[in-house]
Amino acid sequence: MSLPADLADRHASSLIPTAMPSSRIALIDCTDGTGHHARYGAEVARALHEAGCPTVAIGPAGWCQAMAEHAPGLPLDWRFPAGQGYRQRNQAFRQFCRLVIDTCRREGITSAHFLYIDGFLSALLDTWNGHAPSVTATLHWYPFLSRGAANAAGLKQWAKGRLTLYWMKQLAHRGASFGVHAREAQRTLESNDIGPVHFLPYPNFDNAIVRTVEARSTGRRVMGLQDDDRLFLCFGGTRHDKGCDLALQALARTPTSCHLLIAGNANDFSRSMLERLSTDLGVQSRVHLDIRHIPDDELGLLFSSCDAVVLPYRHTFSGQSGPLITAVSLGIPVVASRLKVFEETLDGHRSATLVSPEDVTTLAEALAHTATVTNTQGAGTPGHTIDDLARFRAGVRACHGCTT
Repeated sequence: MSLPADLADRHASSLIPTAMPSSRIALIDCTDGTGHHARYGAEVARALHEAGCPTVAIGPAGWCQAMAEHAPGLPLDWRFPAGQGYRQRNQAFRQFCRLVIDTCRREGITSAHFLYIDGFLSALLDTWNGHAPSVTATLHWYPFLSRGAANAAGLKQWAKGRLTLYWMKQLAHRGASFGVHAREAQRTLESNDIGPVHFLPYPNFDNAIVRTVEARSTGRRVMGLQDDDRLFLCFGGTRHDKGCDLALQALARTPTSCHLLIAGNANDFSRSMLERLSTDLGVQSRVHLDIRHIPDDELGLLFSSCDAVVLPYRHTFSGQSGPLITAVSLGIPVVASRLKVFEETLDGHRSATLVSPEDVTTLAEALAHTATVTNTQGAGTPGHTIDDLARFRAGVRACHGCTT
């Protein structure tokens, strides 16, 4: 007796050796995979695939779709709780973690990698008891490294840092391992008996960007800049902790040849708010606003047009900066706040100036000085390049005990 053709095909396919479900590593993100999240996930997937470790994406439908070229997806019926209060977000994050853990157990996946654990460490602690799946979590923000200001915001940051250490220690006691993007963060966590902690050099996702004289000329012509004008780029979402308002205040204290381009999504500061502040400061003619999501294919024009990148982040910022990584890898001069992660990243970069956070006077002085020494050709030789994907991928594999 022979089987029908379709049953025979299914029977034959069941005999083909495949990776056991337990060998898969779940790459988990609670966002829709926009911005750098998908690029980050893609690099993690490549690192594991190079070692023969299959992966699967778990998260909202948008995340799974963004990762479709790199890992099959297991979408969850869940959405990021944008615009909600702390309690509502934490409740939503607990639901997300519970869905992730249940999905991993149902699918036989025994290794779960939370690519962005920031914001829901306590939610994971509430929902994961240390049993399968094993958990690896990458932390991108390090409030325990911040030199908190002597004000309410500084006290809040200090408390956040202490809570972060407490939650991570509890998760470590249950068997979790961690990845971080700063050596200082690794040292601090290990000194608090939290581990294992793996150092992952933050990769430059924008390694396809090329600065050219032609792109510089085009971008500056659109903004109406003269040859002797100096353009500072403040790139990224307009969050309060990133200090684009401080950049405007500093610009008002610089020579009239200094211009500022603020580009990126609107967050805490809307376009109208920035326009009003520029007018109040009397610098509206020297401020250029491109408040929107900047697609990848426009980044070359953006970074070619500028003479330097300014990162006037506040004390409360405690993570790594994508624009900083891009600027350093392209050899663009940088003016940035003296934050521990930035100090570590810029160590050895020959065209970096660090200033005290939230000190508009020294920021203005640094901008004015940088304006006199920048390479105006827009195609300078990179300085201390940190585009080291090999070390990043090796660190990712070490998190999961994978070898090439």
